Amino acid sequence: MSRVCALIAPSLADYYNLALRLAGDRDALAGLRARVQALRTSGPLFNTGQFTHDLERALTAIWERHCAGLTPAHIVVD
Repeated sequence: MSRVCALIAPSLADYYNLALRLAGDRDALAGLRARVQALRTSGPLFNTGQFTHDLERALTAIWERHCAGLTPAHIVVD
């Protein structure tokens, strides 16, 4: 498991199997914990300020679409 995104599973059954594998492999679990800990200072997942800013921009875009009478659509925040 080389990246934290390796925790993403395509189905509930795959996620369950991944959890079982990690529960039985202490080295893999320790490695995952170390990677998550390292990302806590630099990873976007833990950047609450940026997340909040992006969420506010997305909500503004959604509201503007609504006020313009447009149908719902995917919102991309860059």
